Amino acid sequence: YLRLRGGKGVATGAGATAALLPLPLAAAALTWLVALLIWRIVSVASMASAVAFIAAFFAIGPAPQFSPQILPVTVYALALSALVILRHKSNIRRLLQGKEPRIGEKRASKASSG
Repeated sequence: YLRLRGGKGVATGAGATAALLPLPLAAAALTWLVALLIWRIVSVASMASAVAFIAAFFAIGPAPQFSPQILPVTVYALALSALVILRHKSNIRRLLQGKEPRIGEKRASKASSG
């Protein structure tokens, strides 16, 4: 649609989450930026922000998190963070192999096609 690679699900989820949990989302966004500046690996920044989001949710989000009124939001927050981590399975594999690209690195070129 927009000819972008990746991130569309994160952007959509962030938009919906901004209305429900603006403070935990802000903490996650700040974590994403700091992690990206430190490691220059988008997948690491994304996974760090997922962990920060759930930590911030329990620290500064609506309470009590397991009350009947808040429980659906708690399940949403946990599922969202878990989904971000699970969607990065191949990135985790490349990180463990030392093959995950950093921002600014040139990609290994594929064999020329004819």
